Amino acid sequence: MRLETEAQIRSGKSQYRNPCEDLMKPWTQKAVGHSVTGVDRRQGIYVVQTPPNNFNMMGSNTLTVNFDDQNRSGFCTCGKFQGNKIPCSHVIAACNRMGVNPYRFVNDIYKLETVLACYGTSFTPLDEPKGWKNHNGSTLHPNVHMIRKSGRPQTTRIHNEMDWPREEVGGHDASTSDGGASGSGNQRRGSGRRAGGGIRGSSGNRRGWW
Repeated sequence: MRLETEAQIRSGKSQYRNPCEDLMKPWTQKAVGHSVTGVDRRQGIYVVQTPPNNFNMMGSNTLTVNFDDQNRSGFCTCGKFQGNKIPCSHVIAACNRMGVNPYRFVNDIYKLETVLACYGTSFTPLDEPKGWKNHNGSTLHPNVHMIRKSGRPQTTRIHNEMDWPREEVGGHDASTSDGGASGSGNQRRGSGRRAGGGIRGSSGNRRGWW
């Protein structure tokens, strides 16, 4: 990872990781079609209007962007700016309106320098277990009372009427109520009667339907 990151830095194509560029490029193109209205420039609040999409009848959304220039962060009501730590198309449109480079608000975790710093220190792999030194400190033992027992764990959820037995609801359930879907044999098969007045014969043929 260190060698790969160093090669990307030497190429000079970008100082940010590929996942960042994969989002910034399409969002930058999309931001061109947005219209921006400055509500409070001193507070860094902007309203962004997206154009309608004639293909799926979507779009025409109004979103609010609020910049925190001091901390190089902020939020957008679409949620993508906060979630990805990368300016969404609405934030990029507002940056274009302010004349600010939108990459200013890209989080440092996407910088190649940050990745290189994580892998910049060399380390030696561990030896085989037989070469490990003996441990002379305290020995940790698991709490036997915290070990999960076999079988299905007992639920601690508070039960409500949905958990009551069916026979306790109103003194009867679907198997004993008249017209139930799972009625007794006398209700469905023994009597041979159906809702439309038809009668099913012993051979299973329908007759008398009207």
